[in-house]
Amino acid sequence: MEDEILTAPEVAKMLGVTSASVNRWCAAGNFPGAYRINPFTKSAWRIPRESVEVFKQKRHQQYGFIRLPTAPSEQPPPKLMSSR
Repeated sequence: MEDEILTAPEVAKMLGVTSASVNRWCAAGNFPGAYRINPFTKSAWRIPRESVEVFKQKRHQQYGFIRLPTAPSEQPPPKLMSSR
């Protein structure tokens, strides 16, 4: 079975971080097998899902948790007090 390839925005959503963070991590070699569509330009990264899973495990071992995206709160935001 062929490994599923993800984009930086997809990985960012999975990890609860920005695409810029994922791009930096790709450039630093944190996702083995990640590659640019065009290696001669700053084109988009493609990241194997398996590399993302390994990254998540390493982060969990290093920090003891993985920050995941949270669902929006169902409660309305608090009202701001006026300065009158």
